[in-house]
Amino acid sequence: MASSILAMRDQQILLDDVTMAVHSGALDADQYLQLDLCSDSRDLSRHGFALHGLIFPQTGTLHELQGQMVVFHEDDLPAGSAICEPGRALAITALQLNFGEISAGHFAIDLLAICCRRNDEGDMVEDDIRVLACLNAEIVPA
Repeated sequence: MASSILAMRDQQILLDDVTMAVHSGALDADQYLQLDLCSDSRDLSRHGFALHGLIFPQTGTLHELQGQMVVFHEDDLPAGSAICEPGRALAITALQLNFGEISAGHFAIDLLAICCRRNDEGDMVEDDIRVLACLNAEIVPA
């Protein structure tokens, strides 16, 4: 099984257990997928990420995402989506997911996120934090 690597702030971090839970549904006549993609940051004690509730309209199966590039902007991302570094969660202002192949119950995904850091009052104190990741996400039951 290939590893997952996250790169940010001139560091490359090997991630443990990247998982993808898949929920499918239909609204009116349109099918959609909802994905939860995450790597455990162990309560912000290490690097990780949480992307919960990503919606892919007019998509019925994971196989339809293979080879696709999908972009989300800050307003499109569900609340609670974040990239984590030790001690804090970074807000995601833009997210690009490039879906590769599905193999042996894992989905290859390249992630590019532009993040910012906010203080306790919600004011931005640092912006344009670039995060790259090559993920080998295990597809798990929802």
